[in-house]
Amino acid sequence: MAENTDQVGVGAGQHTAPPDLAQDPPSRSNDHEHNRFAELDLGDALRSMCTKHKVVGAQLGILDLSRSDEPWMSEISFGLLNKSTGAAVISNSIFQLGSITKVWTTALIMQLIDEGRLDLDTPVQHVLPEFSLKDKLAAGLVTIRHLLSHTSGIDGDVFTDMGRGNEAVERYVANLATTNVLHPPGRGFSYSNAGFVVAGRIVEVLRGMNWDEALRRFLTEPLGLTHVVTLPEEALLHSAAVGHYLGADGSQHRVNVWGITRALGPAGLIASRSSDALAFAAVFLRGGIGLNGTRVLSTPSVASMCSRQVNFSNHGETVTQWGLGWFLEDWHDKTVIGHDGMTIGQRAFLRIFPESGFALTLLTTGGEADGLFHEVISHLAHEIGVQVPTPIQPVPGFFDPDLQSYVGTYSDGGKDIVIEVQGENLLAVVTPRIVLDVGKNETELFTLLPVRSGVFALRGTGNANWSPVRFVQVHGTKYLTLWNRAIPKAE
Repeated sequence: MAENTDQVGVGAGQHTAPPDLAQDPPSRSNDHEHNRFAELDLGDALRSMCTKHKVVGAQLGILDLSRSDEPWMSEISFGLLNKSTGAAVISNSIFQLGSITKVWTTALIMQLIDEGRLDLDTPVQHVLPEFSLKDKLAAGLVTIRHLLSHTSGIDGDVFTDMGRGNEAVERYVANLATTNVLHPPGRGFSYSNAGFVVAGRIVEVLRGMNWDEALRRFLTEPLGLTHVVTLPEEALLHSAAVGHYLGADGSQHRVNVWGITRALGPAGLIASRSSDALAFAAVFLRGGIGLNGTRVLSTPSVASMCSRQVNFSNHGETVTQWGLGWFLEDWHDKTVIGHDGMTIGQRAFLRIFPESGFALTLLTTGGEADGLFHEVISHLAHEIGVQVPTPIQPVPGFFDPDLQSYVGTYSDGGKDIVIEVQGENLLAVVTPRIVLDVGKNETELFTLLPVRSGVFALRGTGNANWSPVRFVQVHGTKYLTLWNRAIPKAE
């Protein structure tokens, strides 16, 4: 697919630690005397930052491959896995990676490309003849590249529960026959969970096994990863985090459900400890070879995943490009490769710094995880050799004269957003289409503060940073873009 520069959107109370953690947060590392991170007091720093951002539990992992003869990895843990039980985070605890799973699914697809069984421009229907969408013509145009770069146009937040059986992914893809197309394939960008479930189904068909088994057979076992799971009964065998949410009064509450539906597995079902997530990230610092010396991807496939497929440079935000699976950020002229994940009460962050041979993952439950991540990465910036970009901020005093033109209802498969004028600002009422019974009010109200004409900033409870909201018109359709989704206006 040629570079696409005309995109619809860009592209995701105070806790008390148990006494032993409060005194001495445990860490696990293979320290080398001269490692640039070894002398930092990361345990104290993580404790302080988690407390500030009301994060219930966290696990920070650092991988340094700058000295190829001496790989260095460290894990620092803090707080609680479950506020209700008091279970503490330890080095082997697993957290939900959420949408970071999409990079693993991309790697499974790229392995099939390495074997010559696919190429990036193979139409999906060549592998899945039954694949269909509400727009039958568009369904025939969707390619593997479109799926992996979020340019398929498939309405992405379709969270239909298809049961716990091994056929859940197959059933989900069949159900997409009535799903809307947000834009023509290859002519826009909208983050699509559904598109990655389709990619996972392709893996199932070509491998002759379900996605979960393919993940084990072709990635986790070859890389020697022992703390990567996809199903709750597997998570029970480990020390596993549960989700928490921050109430309006600053109190922390445990959610009432653990994970997402199995049908969304290829888009967001992996749970892992930080060291195993970093071992996967190492593949992209070592040209396709894991820390244990096993090659799981070709060097060209690694390069393709980390290369631009979609261009956002005209948006003025941190994420300037999207590759295959990965997004690419511009940190003051240094390229950073990454992905974030958000599940029910948990958030995960993974970044790779190719110029410095460094990777970092932060796995969390509860609190203002985005603020914690920004502080952690700022704390390590000097050692990494980067300058951390400033998150988007509202511009005080700016007034957008076109407020009334944005009023209306914007809907996709996952939510309805009603935009109203409130004084000199906008109010967004966000109502999910599927109730998850997490224990809190599902409908949320957000005030949108202006950044520039057509661009606003949104921040809700549980977030320290602002998210950009854009009102755009592409190919004759009006969209609100939020959280990397392009959400069309209902006419």
